[in-house]
Amino acid sequence: MRERQQRRREESAALKIQAVHRGRKVRRDLDFRSIAQKKKAGVEVGNELVEMKNRMIEMRARMKDRERKVDALKLKKIRRYESGKDASQGNYFGEERKRLERKETSRARRAARR
Repeated sequence: MRERQQRRREESAALKIQAVHRGRKVRRDLDFRSIAQKKKAGVEVGNELVEMKNRMIEMRARMKDRERKVDALKLKKIRRYESGKDASQGNYFGEERKRLERKETSRARRAARR
């Protein structure tokens, strides 16, 4: 039992030394698949990464659009409070209104630059 553990330790130490000498390539050296399989796997991983990046870009655009709509609705509601019989409540939302208006103007400026 002890001999087997000792042998395993030596083998793992040898692999670690190889890993240190070879650097990043050690994973490829220890991968026993054929070159064609490795290339195919690499291409598939690349395609998946591109797909994921595109999904993230779409999601970010949808989230920005949703945030813009929600902010517009909040601003509309606050303005309605200010103009109606609940004008005192409109003052309560003063800071929020200013923040939303600044956000909206900066969005408009960015859109005008494009």
